[in-house]
Amino acid sequence: MCIRDRAVIVVISGTLGYLIITNSSVYIGKLDSTVPPTVCFVVVSFLITTLFMKIYSSANDAIFNCLTIEMDTFKIPRKRRELLDVIKALRSVSYTHLTLPTIYSV
Repeated sequence: MCIRDRAVIVVISGTLGYLIITNSSVYIGKLDSTVPPTVCFVVVSFLITTLFMKIYSSANDAIFNCLTIEMDTFKIPRKRRELLDVIKALRSVSYTHLTLPTIYSV
């Protein structure tokens, strides 16, 4: 996963955390500073993003390795083989759209 993708997720999570802290009636007047909770949001979102991406990347690699073995082992019709070659070529994808819902569901 690209560092840019992680940075986008961390910035969005940190911003949302800051907005929650500053606009929630629960926290108004109880916090001396919004910096420590915001830093916690940023650190936790970075750790979750990193962990999720490592697990997701490993699973993705395993699936594509199985696909490659299947293509080499079994007789696959030509049209289907061309489609599978296209899928293999698209192997590197951006995971940002998959991580954002995961982080906000935690």
